[in-house]
Amino acid sequence: MPIFWKNKDKEYAIIGLGRFGGNLARRLVTLGHTVLGIDIDPHVVKEIADEITEAVILDATDLSASTRLYSKLCRLIQRPDYRWVSRRD
Repeated sequence: MPIFWKNKDKEYAIIGLGRFGGNLARRLVTLGHTVLGIDIDPHVVKEIADEITEAVILDATDLSASTRLYSKLCRLIQRPDYRWVSRRD
């Protein structure tokens, strides 16, 4: 059994749904994971909304908005497991 089939119950939040984040979100969904996508651009969110579990418009640099989102995520995610993936332009 391939290693990526073992953990199909993972939940991910991806901030930034551009080329890298959007492709990562789509790939994780095809692997059976739950994905929350976050981006400031409404057009990007609308484009990917039907392809991933949930997509929201949010300015991740806005501390109060990010704090509210983090609080909601902590209540929703039953087994938190953090990974930081970054792409530098």
